[in-house]
Amino acid sequence: MLLVAFIGCWNAVHGRGLSTSTPSATQDVLYLNILLTLFAVPLMMLAAVNTDRRRAEGLLKNTRNKLIHEQEQERYRLARELHDDLAQRLILLGLELDQIGTELDPSMRKRVQMLHDQLASISNATRDLSHELHPFVLEYIGLVGALRTLCRRASEHGKMKVTFNEQNVPPRLDFGISHCLYRVAQEALQHVTDRGKARAVTVELKVEKGYARLLIFDEGIGLSSEQFYSGSTGLASARERLLDMDGTFNVTSIPQVGSRVEASLPLPFLNSPATAGRSNRSEKTI
Repeated sequence: MLLVAFIGCWNAVHGRGLSTSTPSATQDVLYLNILLTLFAVPLMMLAAVNTDRRRAEGLLKNTRNKLIHEQEQERYRLARELHDDLAQRLILLGLELDQIGTELDPSMRKRVQMLHDQLASISNATRDLSHELHPFVLEYIGLVGALRTLCRRASEHGKMKVTFNEQNVPPRLDFGISHCLYRVAQEALQHVTDRGKARAVTVELKVEKGYARLLIFDEGIGLSSEQFYSGSTGLASARERLLDMDGTFNVTSIPQVGSRVEASLPLPFLNSPATAGRSNRSEKTI
């Protein structure tokens, strides 16, 4: 618009109008104003549309974050009920079966032992389900120990080699950061092992330059970002939670080679000079 106005004013000053049939400078300025109006009206409408779109995007983001928060609260409530109520009842029932078994004759004791083993299996499944709904392990052993436990379970259930590395990670991170990164690792690892047909997976957690970075490499068929998100609402929720905390989430894949998942979150403060220069690196093949 500024360029058109400049050209029009320059031509009007030098007696050259927009049309040869209208040599008057007044008419040239009038035509110029009409032309600028024709430019301005659609631009104003576009600005209004963009404003409405940004408002709708902000409302959608707030609604999405609220749903994610409520979903996490509901998962915590269910996990707490399974952990504190149902699991405790199953343990007490198992103890009662043990007591009954000691009072029965040997012919019935074997059947009671079978019932006890089945009850123990149900109790373990209930405990695992509770920990999947909410990672209570984060509250007790921190993010490093929780990720190491997650890798061990993935190795046992997926029958593949899982390697976990950690570098320069403080003993305790903010629970929100730990929870978010744990969810990303949980969902991504589950997705890779289920759909990527991975032969081996490497999980790395490191803290550098004020960021906590989580890297997951797999040796499989390779999954694109679209394949990662398709059919996995948990991974999409973890990604949205990560982005809402000003983090980053990237998926790169090479067919028949493998996939790489990278997530990072800014830490609330940098490590102290005494701990920033110390490399506490450990490697464990599970």
